[in-house]
Amino acid sequence: MDAGLSGDYPSIMHFVNGLERSPTFFVIRAMSLSGQQSGAVNLRLRVSTWMRPADAAAIPVEDKPATKTPTGQGSATAGDAGSGEGR
Repeated sequence: MDAGLSGDYPSIMHFVNGLERSPTFFVIRAMSLSGQQSGAVNLRLRVSTWMRPADAAAIPVEDKPATKTPTGQGSATAGDAGSGEGR
């Protein structure tokens, strides 16, 4: 995840602290903070996480792309079924 956030300094640091203490394991890859001494600050954050295979399998998948056969042809779907004549 690569995100840009803005807000007051205590709120931004509270967010980062919560991320570090989260039960989900996150690795902060990069973080930069810019802004004013008083007022809003900007945080640029790059974070990675991993999922266990069982958790990843439980995520519903929308619009699966057609799989490729070894020859590079797309696989047939129910709408493509036919005798193959005229192709």
